[in-house]
Amino acid sequence: MSEQNQIQAPTPAVPPPANTTGDNGVRTYTEDEVKERLRGQGKELERLKAQVEAQQQAEAQRQAEAEAAERDRLAKQGEFKTLAEQAATERDEYKTRYEALAKAETKRLEGMAAANKTRLEALPEHLQALVPPGLDAYAAAEQISKIEALNGVQSPATVHGGPPRGGTPLDPEAVKKDRARKAREFVFGKEGSR
Repeated sequence: MSEQNQIQAPTPAVPPPANTTGDNGVRTYTEDEVKERLRGQGKELERLKAQVEAQQQAEAQRQAEAEAAERDRLAKQGEFKTLAEQAATERDEYKTRYEALAKAETKRLEGMAAANKTRLEALPEHLQALVPPGLDAYAAAEQISKIEALNGVQSPATVHGGPPRGGTPLDPEAVKKDRARKAREFVFGKEGSR
């Protein structure tokens, strides 16, 4: 072999045959051996290149899926944000209504308490003791009405804290006659009740 066809290489991966070692202890390869090794390394390089490409494709696909999931999440977040804003608006409306109703109820309870006080003061002193202190306005009004009914006392104030619609106390006999008339009309009709 000529010196041109021989290439020197560092330590080989496979130990060389004993007869190819030069005088200085360095393995020398022929051109055919070099080409064979390069073909083997080329195949290994192709395999590694295919593996890297597969990993890059998998990473690109994973990244595309992550971006799609993020877009979906942001879209849903926008929907939830809209729903949250609607719920906040409704809550504010209900809060406003509640505050107005609470204010009206407080005013009504204060009126009932004042009427209850007037009605209680109108009762004889021995009957006033039958209304325990600390009752709420509704319970006190109910208790006073029961005491008035049992003792024949007629109060100008009603349970709702004001006089009856006519402005005067109701006549118990007139109430009984009216109820009897309504019962006859219900049973016999308007024609048969006369």
